[in-house]
Amino acid sequence: MRTTDLVLRRPDVLDAASMYELACRSEGTEAEPPGTYVRVCRDFASTSLVAVDRTGLAGFLLGYVKPRDPSSCFVWQAAVRRGPAPEDLAYAMVAGMALRVRSDGVRYFEVAVGVDDHVLAAIMRRIAGDQSVELEVTELFSDSDVGSGRGAKMLYRFAMREASAARMDG
Repeated sequence: MRTTDLVLRRPDVLDAASMYELACRSEGTEAEPPGTYVRVCRDFASTSLVAVDRTGLAGFLLGYVKPRDPSSCFVWQAAVRRGPAPEDLAYAMVAGMALRVRSDGVRYFEVAVGVDDHVLAAIMRRIAGDQSVELEVTELFSDSDVGSGRGAKMLYRFAMREASAARMDG
């Protein structure tokens, strides 16, 4: 995958249907009701991201600034289309979103990672390493907290360095 073929931007309500469809097709992603994606695109676009290439929606991240900790952005859902180099796409999305929210004043970046999601865990370690910052990993919730065998989630959190002059479009 060449990143020059990829556009990272804030989602628009016109992206919501494609986001819902991708969530339904993505292994390991629990799709929310379709209206949730419309609301996210409308109300949380500044802390969410879509990746679009020449064939359409390639992936998305959904996040929000935590009400009790406005210095932290929490990513609660991610989906990446199957295809060549999904790890590279996921890395570009997470790194791009971290850069954008940092330039908007957020200091901490957090991602919920399933205990079996070794790819996302590796991406978070790589981004923290690229920024030379410490990555904190703690249990977000256990399998028994959510029931239905959905699996435990870990919270990956790092303090971001000062925003660079580079900004993401959108």
